[in-house]
Amino acid sequence: MIDLTYKDFAFTEIIDYIPSWSWSELKFGVENHIISKNNIIDYAKDILEENMQNFELVLEIVILDDNEDILPLINKLIILENKNIETTIIIDKWRFAILLYLYMNKEKYSNVYEIIGEIAADFNHPEDMDEFIYYKPVGGVGRGGIHWENYLREQCIRYNVDFPSKHN
Repeated sequence: MIDLTYKDFAFTEIIDYIPSWSWSELKFGVENHIISKNNIIDYAKDILEENMQNFELVLEIVILDDNEDILPLINKLIILENKNIETTIIIDKWRFAILLYLYMNKEKYSNVYEIIGEIAADFNHPEDMDEFIYYKPVGGVGRGGIHWENYLREQCIRYNVDFPSKHN
């Protein structure tokens, strides 16, 4: 097995499972180096449809040059989207996406529970991860996959997405 980190997160794979993203969520992902500008361009290509709301701005993202800043366009789309999403909710969605991706690709990692610990640390040790973080002591409760899978199933319900029936 290869020892990798969760920073191998592939947004293009996860949007098959979590297809709906707000521009605020995407901006957070870029600003926090979870995804790249190219990931947003690819996402814009996927959602671009004639007669869609804000077609012209999304098209501008699709045809953006390498040296152009994407954030001004995203900021315009955030204003037009008119959704006030709390940062904690955005953070929760990204954490879920990263953990779901890791779960779907866990066979590629020999250190999957260490990576979960890193994710927990990067996201300021959220309580809803306590049951599957290997270094968190809890009297008599085992650690591991069943708790991680339960968390993911709950989040799939929260975000109205299907739990992956098949993973790599």
